[in-house]
Amino acid sequence: MTILKEITDNVGEGQRIYDGAGISRTIKDGGGQGAKTGMYKIGARVRRLTPVECERLQGFPDGWTEGINDTQRYKCCGNAVTTNVITAIGEELLKHIPTD
Repeated sequence: MTILKEITDNVGEGQRIYDGAGISRTIKDGGGQGAKTGMYKIGARVRRLTPVECERLQGFPDGWTEGINDTQRYKCCGNAVTTNVITAIGEELLKHIPTD
């Protein structure tokens, strides 16, 4: 498991650029060009995640936030709980409940 490496120095959170290889940073509900998703260098190009990519990272189906503007879509993903993680925690907890 590789953690993302920041490739910028001494810049605000919304201007930080991360190497595109590794685990995504936290999706947030914040301001600035890259504050919600982070910005990633993929080859020679720097970009932020799309709303659909954020939905996928959170374990939601593509288009889960469709029908509202992108700012609101990012907010929905940033304020959500990652469903895959909650499912895994729940499954582990169920293993420890007595069945008698």
